[in-house]
Amino acid sequence: MNWRGMWSFVYAIEPSMDENPPWTPPDARHPKAILDIVRFLDVENTARYAKRAGWTCCTIFVSDATRLLFAEIPLDPVGPRKWYNRGANQMISWMQQVGFVRHDWRLCQDAAEAQARANHGFPTVVIAREEGSPGHVALVIPGQQNARGFPHVAQAGLVNFSAGYWENPAAQYITHP
Repeated sequence: MNWRGMWSFVYAIEPSMDENPPWTPPDARHPKAILDIVRFLDVENTARYAKRAGWTCCTIFVSDATRLLFAEIPLDPVGPRKWYNRGANQMISWMQQVGFVRHDWRLCQDAAEAQARANHGFPTVVIAREEGSPGHVALVIPGQQNARGFPHVAQAGLVNFSAGYWENPAAQYITHP
């Protein structure tokens, strides 16, 4: 069985399949671990992240990757207020009201800091609220910023890729210790 295929759309169950997912606890942070997770999730070829009519799977990919990094941005978090982080706009709201306060996520000063954090193995995302759409989120991965200063990312979106650039000057960069 395929471990990635065992996660439901709503939330991830504990993997117990024959594949060994590259869990990376905080004491094992390393840039290679982020790249191993991106390779394992195989965003370009895994049906879970395939674009569907009217929506993409950016939040699912980022939730899966951050979960393997022990810094999960959940799709369906529980708590006093029920959140459904199926859109990046909702993830931003969750991050501001829960992630920063209870889960140690914090804003980066800029794209350069976000790239540096990923280059040191820290879970880092780029996220943008987009009115009239669900927004977008991508995982910052180790590498170099492009000539215009945007960080190296892996994403599920209109185009899925394991290494490239998503340029949005209005985006926020968020990292985990």
